[in-house]
Amino acid sequence: MPNSIVSKLLIALVVIVLVILLLMPRVVGGSIQSATVDSLVNMVPVQSRGLVTVTQADFSSGWFSSDATVTVTLPGFPGTNSEPVLVNLEMEIQHGPLLFTARGPSLGLAYADISPIVSGLDTDELAEFTEQLDISEFDSDLYLLAGFDNSLRLGFGMGEVIITETTNAGNRMAIEGIESQVTLFSDRSLEGIFTLGETSLNSAAESLAVQIDSVDYDFRQGDIDELVSDAQGRLTIPFLSSTGPMPFEITGTVLDSAVKLSEPGAATLDYSNLLAIESMQWTLPVTAVTWYLDINQLNRQILEDYYLIMQRLQPAGAGSTTPDANEIAQIMEQMSLELIQQSLQLSSVLELDAYGGDMLVDLQLDWRGLPFVSSLAEIDPGAAIDAVDFQLIIDADEAAVNQSPVRDLVNAYLGQGTPGNQNGRIRLEANLSDGQLEINGQSFPLGQLLGR
Repeated sequence: MPNSIVSKLLIALVVIVLVILLLMPRVVGGSIQSATVDSLVNMVPVQSRGLVTVTQADFSSGWFSSDATVTVTLPGFPGTNSEPVLVNLEMEIQHGPLLFTARGPSLGLAYADISPIVSGLDTDELAEFTEQLDISEFDSDLYLLAGFDNSLRLGFGMGEVIITETTNAGNRMAIEGIESQVTLFSDRSLEGIFTLGETSLNSAAESLAVQIDSVDYDFRQGDIDELVSDAQGRLTIPFLSSTGPMPFEITGTVLDSAVKLSEPGAATLDYSNLLAIESMQWTLPVTAVTWYLDINQLNRQILEDYYLIMQRLQPAGAGSTTPDANEIAQIMEQMSLELIQQSLQLSSVLELDAYGGDMLVDLQLDWRGLPFVSSLAEIDPGAAIDAVDFQLIIDADEAAVNQSPVRDLVNAYLGQGTPGNQNGRIRLEANLSDGQLEINGQSFPLGQLLGR
């Protein structure tokens, strides 16, 4: 008897699950349009909607699936007479909760296979270009995944592809694959990844062979509707080499960058950057680099003006005019003025392996700003010097300096009796404060030199 009860319970449970799986797609179908099409439209930041527009062209919903067409309008590309380029995204949408994707079963509100159809390009030029290339068959997919947490993931994947020039088989490019994803969350924050598989490029005429092990880039951004919001990104390239025209091998490249508000609601930003290259083998004497850059209390209006210039430089589509050079010049002058008026702190530390030794260049700068200046013409050099404090330290291996182009300049400087050479190291320390410059302990009153 107990076994009979258990069997009935199991059968009931299976029936309930099957009913849920049958009914849920219909229930989910009522929100499919907002979860997929509307969310895709909203992936375009507010400040970019003047350049890129996404509109719904068609939508039809069924029990287990829906079909939709979304039109993306892009500015005209060079060579297209500034005519806008239209990309129709034909979407075949599965209703959740159980989804069968190209990457295996998954759970979510909806999954869409997307087929892009491009119009507006010069088809004759495009056909002429593609006729010169032999492109191998490759798998690719463009998809959209709506999650239960109101997130939306737009992804693209491409398998291995080999492109060969038809008139010269020695000109060849091979890409192991591409994978990219961008996920928009309900709070309008964004994160994404981009991965380029092993890539090689060969040019017989140039005796050139470029090899890239892989390229990985991941990023995160706060509210995408804010022109400036917290963001960070990392780019890594494990190995990059070329046989010519300037042969090189570069190992372990990492680029980290981040920007954030100095404090919540602040009108200033903090920016940080790290560039590290583990090893470089090439004709130049530098064999490794690490560079740290931090800028604090940067006026966010400067960055907003920069984005404004970038928008002005973008073609607006058919009938667009050349960007107004005078307007752009005015914005750039305003950016320069804002940079002069506002305070900021800068830290730059550069570490090099070069000429068989190590070198360090460390700059710490505190710019207090000139808030009373209303035009660039009003800048007084003396007031500018009074508004800045800095410390510069240059520390280098003496043997490396003697192999460098600055050897004669450094030796002439040290020949004047200036301290700075000890224990096989050459060290220069410069400090500027209150208009007084000191170099390795020797004072230089800049105010007097400027007649103040």
